[in-house]
Amino acid sequence: MKKLFFALSALAFAGIFTQSACTFKNEEDTYGGACDTSGVTLSGTVRPILEQNCYACHSVANANTLGAGIELQNYSSIKDFIDGAGNVFISALRQEEYNGVTASPMPKAMPRISSCEIQKIEKWIAAGAPDN
Repeated sequence: MKKLFFALSALAFAGIFTQSACTFKNEEDTYGGACDTSGVTLSGTVRPILEQNCYACHSVANANTLGAGIELQNYSSIKDFIDGAGNVFISALRQEEYNGVTASPMPKAMPRISSCEIQKIEKWIAAGAPDN
């Protein structure tokens, strides 16, 4: 009886940790860390996020074959896309509906980028998506 109790207790204990580990998508969602969105710029903040997460499909070289024609490497292309489909872009990054728009989750077949990175991109867009 003690062995059965111990085994069930161990399984329940392990289940708690397994469940909680899968609940959050990334570190700051898990720990609720503050996101510093001050001083967000295209060159210093947004472009590195795009390079790391988007250029495999949305670079000049790959946009037409892998990125549905959406190129996110040149400022003018980024700005045109944001001006025409900013809600689609944020919906895709959040991997959820945004302002009534649902887009294909991006980056495709990869985990969602961090909430902080998304907040930084949103801050940059809210500032008019300047070329800075």
